[in-house]
Amino acid sequence: MKKKILIIDDDAAVCTFLSDLLSDEYKIEAFVNPKKALEYLEKKSTDIVLLDIRMPELSGEEVLKILKEKYEYLPVVMITAIDDLKTAVRCIKLGACEYLTKPFHIEEIRHTIKHILYVIDIENQLDYYKTPNIQQPRIYEYQTNSSKMQEILKIINKIAPQDVTVLLTGESGVGKEIMANYIHNNSPRKKQAFIAIDCGAIPSTLIQSELFGYEKGAFTGAVSTKKGKLELANGGTLFLDEINNMDFDSQAKLLRVIQNRQIERLGGTSTIDIDVRLIVASNKNLWQEVENKKFREDLFYRINVIHIVLPPLRERLEDIELLTKHFIEKSSQKNRKKINGITQVAIDLLKKYDWPGNIRELENIIEKAVILTKNNILDLQDFSDLEYRLELKNILPLDKATEKFQKEYIRNIFTSSDKNIEKTSELLNITTKQLQMLLKKYEINY
Repeated sequence: MKKKILIIDDDAAVCTFLSDLLSDEYKIEAFVNPKKALEYLEKKSTDIVLLDIRMPELSGEEVLKILKEKYEYLPVVMITAIDDLKTAVRCIKLGACEYLTKPFHIEEIRHTIKHILYVIDIENQLDYYKTPNIQQPRIYEYQTNSSKMQEILKIINKIAPQDVTVLLTGESGVGKEIMANYIHNNSPRKKQAFIAIDCGAIPSTLIQSELFGYEKGAFTGAVSTKKGKLELANGGTLFLDEINNMDFDSQAKLLRVIQNRQIERLGGTSTIDIDVRLIVASNKNLWQEVENKKFREDLFYRINVIHIVLPPLRERLEDIELLTKHFIEKSSQKNRKKINGITQVAIDLLKKYDWPGNIRELENIIEKAVILTKNNILDLQDFSDLEYRLELKNILPLDKATEKFQKEYIRNIFTSSDKNIEKTSELLNITTKQLQMLLKKYEINY
């Protein structure tokens, strides 16, 4: 299902341009009148808003304030002219998550939207860890029935308030970004920004501009100055996911940042002091990457201060039921369906699967079941794909299957013949010597 983008810009040409540019990947709604856009949001939802700053009826800043009052977690990207950068920065402080400058750089638009939606998808999972009373100050918890996770949490709860670098490793989908966000929100930096970068999703040619920002004219397409993620995360936390994908030159520059606590924008001449807590993650063994000359050894020692290995879902099956019920509730709300729960036999089925995609795979399977079910309680028939995968897993090669059948067949005939060698061999049409060899092979007592 396509993600939805709401465009609010009084310039119809801009609306048309952005709609044409993005409609192949996203479902677009565009309004030149901000009041009409706000009326639209009263009735329908959207995943992200692109909002112009300069508008005659209501300014973008005013619209942003309304959006944040009514839809606190709705991501808003400001559209600004170069001479409105101060206003754009003010909008960031009011809750906007990013800004785009006119004239537009097409790849920048696409990348910005894709990255924000990726981060929002992860952040939405944090509903699982928040207390239900949203009127109270946000308190982040991590619910688990797994003894492994409980031991890990003891460590994390000790280090979360401390300003130390954390390395999170584990298979894809185990919840590394969720854990990074949990650490941030249980630290003294929780009121400041949490910025996430997926190093595996950004080309090596762009990673430095993402991290350090750039000055106007630093390269072709740099039509204005832009802050990097390190600068935007100042005072807060920067999460670098799949850091093993970062190229060597970027690794060297990141190492200098960690050592000096200073950055320099691309094309810039002055240094900027920063105060950022670093949390990094990898689904690969970083020390192995060091030995294979794919990761800098000096950087590895800098980031490997506290190393937390998150277990795969197959090693924490105690959490299957807890996670499943959470995802049912979450997906029911998202898809406007009333699903009251799941049967125990369906839970038992979920526990038999080995979950190579971990928590992310479980969430996807639950959402599919919620969307397609015709009942208000999920049952076995809603997980037919999973049953099929388990059946395929249990299929034996022909020789093994033949051997298994032969063993059981001989055992049954032998038992029904009161374990009489002569009678059994006669029924099977084999010699007594052959039967005795088979009984010995299959460890059948006689």
